[in-house]
Amino acid sequence: MIIRLLLICLAFLSVEASATDNGDWWLQREITLQQNREDYAKRVYGRSARSFLETDPVTAKSRTVTKIAIAEATPTASRVGSTMLQRVAFYAKNPGVQMIGVYAVTQLIEGIGWVMDEGSQAYVKYKPTNQSCQNLIYAQNGGKDNTSSCTVRDSCMLEVAYLNKQFPSRSYAFKSSSESPRQCNFTWISGTGTTQTGSSSLLTYVNPNYDPNAAKEKIPLTPEVLGAAMMGEGYNDPVDPTLYNPIANTGQMNQSVANSYEHDPTGIGDDLAKEMDDKIKNAPLTPDGKPAPFGAPQYSNPPTPSAPNMNDRSWISDGGTADGTAQPSDPNAPAQSISIKFPVFCEWAFTVCGWYDDWKTTDKWMKEQPELKDEKLEVEQEDIATYNRQDHVVFAKTCPFAPERVVIGLGIAGSMEFDADLTFFCTIGGQAAPYIQGLGYLGSLIFLMIGLRSGNA
Repeated sequence: MIIRLLLICLAFLSVEASATDNGDWWLQREITLQQNREDYAKRVYGRSARSFLETDPVTAKSRTVTKIAIAEATPTASRVGSTMLQRVAFYAKNPGVQMIGVYAVTQLIEGIGWVMDEGSQAYVKYKPTNQSCQNLIYAQNGGKDNTSSCTVRDSCMLEVAYLNKQFPSRSYAFKSSSESPRQCNFTWISGTGTTQTGSSSLLTYVNPNYDPNAAKEKIPLTPEVLGAAMMGEGYNDPVDPTLYNPIANTGQMNQSVANSYEHDPTGIGDDLAKEMDDKIKNAPLTPDGKPAPFGAPQYSNPPTPSAPNMNDRSWISDGGTADGTAQPSDPNAPAQSISIKFPVFCEWAFTVCGWYDDWKTTDKWMKEQPELKDEKLEVEQEDIATYNRQDHVVFAKTCPFAPERVVIGLGIAGSMEFDADLTFFCTIGGQAAPYIQGLGYLGSLIFLMIGLRSGNA
């Protein structure tokens, strides 16, 4: 049964690979994300396969072989952000159109506080201006004239800019800001070249120019900002970084990154997908001719801007065994590993092949003949003549109900008395017992007959 299932899966994969030959086979591909880890940097994989007939010039015999190609790309925030922003903009003006990745990236955008502007039909954020804030914050060094702002972080950024103007050689840089206590933290380079840490206190005062009707600043979503959120790192919210930065900077790429490398039916934002086409089509054969699937150690270094195709590779694998069957030529030969029997299938389904190999090992062990030894069987004799049989669970053959007189006190109104008799349940049960047992026998007989008719008994 297991062999049949695997043969069906293999046949399906072969048919799918052959079908791609009728068109652009590199378009029938799988896009996989490699998240950041110690031995592998973030990257995007594209994988595709093409089956074709190969004829031996000597024997004139043909066989089906499959070429598997893998291409790697190192995604950047600006490029994946630009691709998805194009699709989001098109979808906003054409709602209902089926587009690749728009749903995933929209969930991400709205999850970090961006809203759709009905006029421009683009995602924006509204940032309070100094005039719209009743209270303003300023830093002790720059003062009100140079560092006043609605938020602690913006005031701190203005403080760092002010210090750099006053002391250009110190290279002040923003480090962090805090609400309680309100403080601005920064770094600077001392005269000896060492990095020092400094801080400024932040103070609050009533805004003399406060206008509750003042318009807020509209900040549009840019490809770089969106791409940083998609990449899961480097996102800096322009309005509320304390709230939204931790949500976006998860360290993991969003699914929309993979969608950026897939063709959209509308053709919008297909630049990265077209580049992946070229990489897959032109992937060179591996130096040793052996498979190099995802995670191959010889390709641990990511592609670089100067060598974007350095990890692209392909290899040729048999589309099936030489005789096209799943049975060994010698019926007495030991069982082969499925990794040898079905090379193409195992390159696409490593887990299933590993499970099958383990199962074959266990199956062989279970079928081995046990080693029998002639040993004297010793049986301990016990005297059971004095054994006293006792039923530990005994059901009474009497009715659990009995007629009784119930008295309910009503306070100053006296009491209410009535007879309660539930023994009629026992009477009805005794009368219905034969019929209930008969229905049970009839149901069992019907179930047995159904089993005999279906041949499962």
